[in-house]
Amino acid sequence: MIKSERLLREVELKNDPLELHKVNTRSFVNSQQFRLYQHVQTSFPHLTKDPGLTKAKRPSLKVTCFVARHPMYFIWNVFLIIVSIVSTQQIL
Repeated sequence: MIKSERLLREVELKNDPLELHKVNTRSFVNSQQFRLYQHVQTSFPHLTKDPGLTKAKRPSLKVTCFVARHPMYFIWNVFLIIVSIVSTQQIL
């Protein structure tokens, strides 16, 4: 999230309609466990610096990308662990 210390009337954050949002997949560390979708979503929530003290709104830009775990993650880290626990219980 990108926030500004300036008031909403002083700064206006906008999307550039000519340039598409992109996701840099090379910087994504856990690319082996996750699938990174190409969809990027932006929103412009107006935040207050101190919600209880002032009503002055400040602009911000929120960028969200979407990821999902690969199915093999669940097979290796959930299913096999449960099978190994159950099999050790059968031995004892």
